[in-house]
Amino acid sequence: MRTVSLDIHDFSILLNRFDLLLTLKEHYPDMKVSLFTIPNDFGSEMSPSQVFRDDSIRKIRQNKDWLEFIPHGLVHFEREFEKADKETMEMYISRVIPEMCAVGYPSDRIREGFCAPQWLWNQDVIDVLNKNKWWGATDRNQPEMLKPKRYYTYTHSIHEPFWLSNQEVVKLHGHMSLPSVNNVEDCFLNLMKIGTDVKWKFASELVEGGGK
Repeated sequence: MRTVSLDIHDFSILLNRFDLLLTLKEHYPDMKVSLFTIPNDFGSEMSPSQVFRDDSIRKIRQNKDWLEFIPHGLVHFEREFEKADKETMEMYISRVIPEMCAVGYPSDRIREGFCAPQWLWNQDVIDVLNKNKWWGATDRNQPEMLKPKRYYTYTHSIHEPFWLSNQEVVKLHGHMSLPSVNNVEDCFLNLMKIGTDVKWKFASELVEGGGK
């Protein structure tokens, strides 16, 4: 039986595509989804969609058993962590989970992992992740990318014909929205080809590297 994980980047309270996620969950009752989450998505917060905020938080909490949330920057500014120093990263590590809880995410579903916006980080960021025993997400397309001791690397983008793979473990990766080519809406039919005879895992369950 194939093992499958599905990670989606750029999730936030208001950028969530629950319409599509709930349809997938109906098709795959055992599905688990790992959401790399923007704690403070100011772009969405300043849009008219903010009126749906309470409803979105309710949906997050109602469906938390098959979701996990991994910090993905703070506000997802371009190159947000490319030049972050150790002090900045230590402050981030200490505050991001309480901040996510404060805005409505369930504390028991937030993971001690991190993905830098645009995959851009540096050795200081890596050192702080290691010191605090957090894992980090790395880009399959950048094999020379700096890695922390514990890391998660996807195997296939959801815009690719991943269903043809013979790998026993398939780690799928996509984004919530355009302009990414692997956005959930445009790749929805691909996601319906995962198959039902699979064992679903969260990204956090497929982290590689040293012990915690």
